Amino acid sequence: MSRLFPAVLWTAAAIALAFLLLPIAALFLRVAPADVVDDIDGVLHELGEKGPFVLLGASFGGLVAGAYTVAHPDRVSGVLLLDASITDDYYIDKVHGFTGMCLPENRDADAHNSLEKLDNCRLSKWAYDRRDREPDVPLVYLASTEAAEREPIADDKYRMRFVARWSPGVWKVVGAPHYMDESDPKLVEQYLQKVIDLAAR
Repeated sequence: MSRLFPAVLWTAAAIALAFLLLPIAALFLRVAPADVVDDIDGVLHELGEKGPFVLLGASFGGLVAGAYTVAHPDRVSGVLLLDASITDDYYIDKVHGFTGMCLPENRDADAHNSLEKLDNCRLSKWAYDRRDREPDVPLVYLASTEAAEREPIADDKYRMRFVARWSPGVWKVVGAPHYMDESDPKLVEQYLQKVIDLAAR
């Protein structure tokens, strides 16, 4: 037996142990909803920004903006969502029998395999349970016309109910793809200015 064999054996044992411990470690890598808010607070603090803020949420960022809004309603003056996830996505998933983001395998994939390590269902439920804290501020939701990139359009009625809770809430279907912030920044700038103008009233 060569002297290399023990080193190979130890390396194999270390790899096997790592694979056994990885699921346990992943439990500690999950980001809690309050951590998301704390991270945003930390960045804003480092920048010396005190608010109030107009939040812009694109795609999954809408859910993050929603969580921040209910955590700090006094620090938000308006919201612009770009074909985004919303806090009511938890309710929408519940209507469908938890077959979307709250499906156990989707929750596991989001919490362990995504870069963010965020359980979207948990974050959405956390914010949805605090929806009574939504501030009395304007919200504009830009929905993409590209159905292939959107959540089921049949669920728009639920999204429109969410938008109607804001003051004012504006629902606008636009001829832009899901990632409109990348493809049409002028459109985003136009509606961001609209939210700022509505907030100034």
